[in-house]
Amino acid sequence: MAIKAISSEDGSFLGFRVTLKRRFGQGVDRSWQRKWPLLIKTEKEAKKIEKMYEREAAKAIAIFHEKGIIWRDLLEKYMLENKEVYQGKRKSYVAVSQVLSKWTKLWMHRPVIEISKIDGHELFKRLRVEGLSVSYQKKIRQIIKKVINWAILERYLPEGFRSPVSDIKFRKSAEKEPEVLSLDDAQKLLTESKRRQHEYYPIWVMSLLTGARAGELRALRWEHINFENKTIRINYNYNPNESAIGPTKTSKLRTVPISSDLKDFLTDYKVKTNDGFEFDEFGDDYILPRLNAFMSGNQSEPLRRFCSEIGIRNVKHHALRSTAATHLLNDPDTTIPQLMAIMGWSSLDTASIYIRLSGIEVRGVTERLKFLENKEKDEPKKPEIRRNQLVLLK
Repeated sequence: MAIKAISSEDGSFLGFRVTLKRRFGQGVDRSWQRKWPLLIKTEKEAKKIEKMYEREAAKAIAIFHEKGIIWRDLLEKYMLENKEVYQGKRKSYVAVSQVLSKWTKLWMHRPVIEISKIDGHELFKRLRVEGLSVSYQKKIRQIIKKVINWAILERYLPEGFRSPVSDIKFRKSAEKEPEVLSLDDAQKLLTESKRRQHEYYPIWVMSLLTGARAGELRALRWEHINFENKTIRINYNYNPNESAIGPTKTSKLRTVPISSDLKDFLTDYKVKTNDGFEFDEFGDDYILPRLNAFMSGNQSEPLRRFCSEIGIRNVKHHALRSTAATHLLNDPDTTIPQLMAIMGWSSLDTASIYIRLSGIEVRGVTERLKFLENKEKDEPKKPEIRRNQLVLLK
């Protein structure tokens, strides 16, 4: 009921209250609602306000059915229905919600179908003014695209609808050369850290001799090591932001062969660590020590400090993985499929960076460029004196 008479405790009439609520339709989880802030003295005035509300509600419902869902409602549905996708990634789930709520605030009450490419360009103009990095802007563009694609698949938007950020382009930044330790520096890192009994020595050995990611090393258990077949199964990744174990970055399992050096290290290390049991608070037998910086994702800090101490190139932890990949490529017996399988790369794009930098695909090609004069050709040939000629000379 839109109009309600309000009385005081003693029964005296105070006025009429006008409220109106209308649903947008069956199966639509949304309604239009208004409430007049003051009590109305006469019923005639109250009915006048009620009619005004009815017209506003009818107009809003008509627009909704003509133009579809608004951006705020679409985001709510997306976050609710994709909760399982972010299972075990609570911080990522919250981050997506916060990013969209903060930067698309101006879109919230607009029908999605009305949000155009102009709105998309204005959004990213604001992001640039705010000084957000290109990588963060790309992240926002990716999230918006994901929401729009999901909405099309779920029929909240027409099939031909184009994302308002589909035409957003970014300038290509200069390709950064991966940090890589030379063979001498890598050997010095391990030799010096072993000699000084550095607590990160086992972690650095495993990084350089397997090429595994830091999160994959955190999740390694002794049950993943097969000494007989000389293999390591890399099945999981430990995410320090979520403090949880989940799938690898590519969600694929892989096997890394154990070299003779790595086998010797693991055999010796297992004995030294009480038969290899590094228990955490849950009693799980992980291979590597549960050091604070390593487990919190700050594993580059101790590495940088030690590199400076021993006078080698100052690199972050991921450089150890890059070093492993680069030195594998420099071996002529290593094939590209082998490298991708060991490193866990699902795309050739990542491998191509190392291939270009190593120069293996063009090695020896420039030997065909014979532009310098050949000294042997330029020197006059000495006449051959045959035996019969020697007779004549005599």
